[in-house]
Amino acid sequence: APGVDMLSIIRKYHLPTAFPSDILNEAQKIPETVGEEMFEGREDLRGQFIVTIDPDDARDFDDAINVERIPGGGWSLGVHIADVAAYVKPGAALDREAYKRGNSVYLPDRVIPMLPERLSNGVCSLNPAVNRLTHSVFIQFTKDGRTKSSRFARTVIRSARRLTYREAHAILRAAPNDQ
Repeated sequence: APGVDMLSIIRKYHLPTAFPSDILNEAQKIPETVGEEMFEGREDLRGQFIVTIDPDDARDFDDAINVERIPGGGWSLGVHIADVAAYVKPGAALDREAYKRGNSVYLPDRVIPMLPERLSNGVCSLNPAVNRLTHSVFIQFTKDGRTKSSRFARTVIRSARRLTYREAHAILRAAPNDQ
């Protein structure tokens, strides 16, 4: 909002402007990449065409989707959410700090994140072309859009592309009508 002093808002609502050093130290111990040893017990979806779809100005990418036509009619939708719990253990300093903050706060000129940047923009961000740990739900729909079945799984994905809403809308408009 033009003319609004963001620092006044931060002070008024007692928003934290930095992470305590013990939180940053704990975050620093988390690997920046996802190694194959972390795939155990997870469905490997890295070969699927999975994308994130967010506003042009999105600052984090914590969910992704893929859609496939089911042979015989209908659709399968996969929704994939970053598995933050793979890195933030219950009761740990990071967990307590995230609980205290409750959520990330988006202001016009900055983000006050719930988790340190090493996680929120790093290993928990579903950036394209990198392995990421996720929780997924797979929902099958009939041709007329009724839910047929669903299942949940711990997964590993590799997002193929970051799409904006505008790009996704253009793709949908260009698709043949019989889809």
